[in-house]
Amino acid sequence: MKFGRLTPISPVRGHGKLRWLCKCDCGNTKIVFSSDLGVNSNSCGCLRKEITKARRTTHGLSNTRTYTIWWDMKLRCYYPSSRHYYRYGMRGIKVCKRWMDGFQNFLDDMGECPSSKHSLDRINNEGNYTPENCRWATSQQQAQNTRTNHMISWQGQTKCIAQWERDLGFPSHCLQQRISKRKWSIEKAFTTPIKTPCQKKLKS
Repeated sequence: MKFGRLTPISPVRGHGKLRWLCKCDCGNTKIVFSSDLGVNSNSCGCLRKEITKARRTTHGLSNTRTYTIWWDMKLRCYYPSSRHYYRYGMRGIKVCKRWMDGFQNFLDDMGECPSSKHSLDRINNEGNYTPENCRWATSQQQAQNTRTNHMISWQGQTKCIAQWERDLGFPSHCLQQRISKRKWSIEKAFTTPIKTPCQKKLKS
């Protein structure tokens, strides 16, 4: 198992409580109480030093929305005190080393946040914060990309069910019912027209 940047190597007995000798991603080692792993200890101390250094570094953009988003991204992934840590760091979501190394790298890869309506979104909600897996998205786009959304590929395109229903002109939850409950194939679910009340009456 891994806790932040720490990987437990071997248990260390003594002092009443179980402790672990851990190796940090930076190469250093640290002995940590078992109860502190992933709670109060996520690195050998290097992470705190990096964040402190970043706070003291003048980017000329430290008061911008983009800088705040970058900062909050790191907090929710590595600081248990963050109110969103349980949804990110506790689930094992990490920030790529390039973005951890500095705000300028993040800015070079993502550009400025387009507007106050946009925020940072992971395309694959089980994936990490990386240039390949992130985009600027509105709240509506992010709502379509929740872990509960069923992504479907058809005719070379991949979209969530809600987006497919809008694009194909189907009622809400129609495709979900056809695929999940009726066990239709993707092809049948997507190509079978919706029957109008008149058509149902004539058929009966």
